[in-house]
Amino acid sequence: MAELFDQAEEPEEASPAVETGATAVGIALDRARRRGKKPVGGDEEVDRFLAKQEGLIDDQRAHLHEQMAHMRLRYGLDRLKYITQAGVLLVGALVVIAVGWMAIDASRANGVVIKSFSVSPDLARLGVTGDVVASQLLDKLTDITDRSQTSAASGKFGAGWGQNISLQIPETGVSLGEVDRWLRERFGHERNLTGEIVENPNGTITLSARLDAKALPPQTGVAADLPQLILRTAELLYRREQPMTYVQYLGHLTGRTVEYEEVAREMIDSHDPVVRASGQGGLGIAAARRGDLATAQREWRAADAENAGLSWPAGNLAGIAQAQGRYEESLRLANRNMALSPHDPSETPEARTSAVLLAEQGKAYLLEDHGAALATAMALSQGDNLGLQGSRASLQARVAVFRALAHDGLGAESEANSFTPRGPEDAGLKAVDLMHIALARQDWASFVERFDAAEKLDPADTVGYAFTAFRANALAQLGRSADAQALIAPTPLDCQPCIVARGQVAEAAGRRAEADHWFGEASRMAPSIPGGPRSWGQALIARGDAAHAAAQFREALRRSPRAEEAIEGLGEALALQGDAAGAAKQYAAADKLTPNWGRLHVKWGEALAKLGKSDEARAQMKTAAELDLTQAERAELGSLKP
Repeated sequence: MAELFDQAEEPEEASPAVETGATAVGIALDRARRRGKKPVGGDEEVDRFLAKQEGLIDDQRAHLHEQMAHMRLRYGLDRLKYITQAGVLLVGALVVIAVGWMAIDASRANGVVIKSFSVSPDLARLGVTGDVVASQLLDKLTDITDRSQTSAASGKFGAGWGQNISLQIPETGVSLGEVDRWLRERFGHERNLTGEIVENPNGTITLSARLDAKALPPQTGVAADLPQLILRTAELLYRREQPMTYVQYLGHLTGRTVEYEEVAREMIDSHDPVVRASGQGGLGIAAARRGDLATAQREWRAADAENAGLSWPAGNLAGIAQAQGRYEESLRLANRNMALSPHDPSETPEARTSAVLLAEQGKAYLLEDHGAALATAMALSQGDNLGLQGSRASLQARVAVFRALAHDGLGAESEANSFTPRGPEDAGLKAVDLMHIALARQDWASFVERFDAAEKLDPADTVGYAFTAFRANALAQLGRSADAQALIAPTPLDCQPCIVARGQVAEAAGRRAEADHWFGEASRMAPSIPGGPRSWGQALIARGDAAHAAAQFREALRRSPRAEEAIEGLGEALALQGDAAGAAKQYAAADKLTPNWGRLHVKWGEALAKLGKSDEARAQMKTAAELDLTQAERAELGSLKP
């Protein structure tokens, strides 16, 4: 152990470099101490040695500076080389990614490429070149897609080619476009539309076109008819290749009903269940427009039986059931429509959204949730008019109907009357909308008058037992009991609004026991619909039977908690029972759903006045005076004192 310690304590031998440095430092220090003294012999040699050492150090420092500069230059060049190499690799990777993306995109290409047509030199001299003909054909094909306002999804028999129709004009040289075109031809599924125009000996011209190798029927006419020949060629192409789009297109044209039904029947022979169902749907639409609801219902049930996951058969059948007064069935079908719409394989995403909104609107109407129905109508008016009748502008006019149902009658009238129809179809829809607005406002005389006008302009939209029921009630309220009874008597007993109307007609004639029977039957036959008990409650309120009225309104609210007429009716029943505070609470709840209801604010002001809240009562009465009121309601408002 002691040896170890002895070894550890021995000093290390200094290196020559350290010794040399120490010697130089010693000499320098010694020379410094002796500065200012007389020179001693031998110092000159030391000074010369030190001078040489200083020169050597200066040379070494200069050399070191050169080495550092060289190293910095080499470091910069190395960095530049690495950056260049990385850039080349990055560009190469981007090129590979771009080409790969183009290849993937090309593999998904499934549209139509229109190539330049062959034309005779004489036509070319007149400006009718092959490129011009191809461009005009592209315009016609695009116009068909746009005018179809189709809701069908793209695909083998989808909603037309839309943006997948392109014009191909030959180019010279190699470009990125040429690479993309080569990839599409190599990996894609695009089809080439080619053709020619030839001059006939008799002075006419013949336009021939073919999609790949499959020719279309040639179109012949005089040169001046070329635009029509091109249009007919475009229509024939869509009819053969995209029947679902073409039938939608025909549906928006007047005078093409026969061809519309012909195409629909052709679609029924398809091997694709979606196309077959769409063909049956088209025949159903044609029947409905003729007012033949029985045939329409049969065709739509056949479409539904295809089990293709389509939502619109359930939606159309829900509309038929509603028009025929089978409200419980209509509600069930509306729920089914809502469940199928988000996944409908035949619809575009936009059309699915519209389909869901339409289903929600129909359901809200049946459940008398008119605030929600108005909200969906407003949402629909902001979108495209996919699969609906009339112009896109007519969607805004339809908002007016639901505004009236939400008890904003003055706003609804103004909105509907501001709409300028863009054709006969729009004119008919406007007449129907005005009829519904008068009904919602309980303007019975205007309703009867407008019903007659709408029946002439748009008979298909006034067909159905539900309309018969509404008209019968209007006649009863106008004191025409005999006419009302004669109108309602033949209606079927599975029509829920017809049963309600039987009760209303009997009530207007003073036959209360009979009225109670029909109201009770209407409530029983549609256990999910609030209209039966709500109508019964309103009749009981008019009789002054507040207790039984309150029970009926509560039953209506059990079925549909947002039915604002039942909420307001319960408030009136509570007010008759002396519960002004409870009545005010119900009126406040109804106001959140339909704030522009004049009658509601009259009754609310009355309840607040009974509670001694004069300022609040006065505010409600002022609001009511600015809103839509019947003559009786305005007279009641005038008699109130806050």
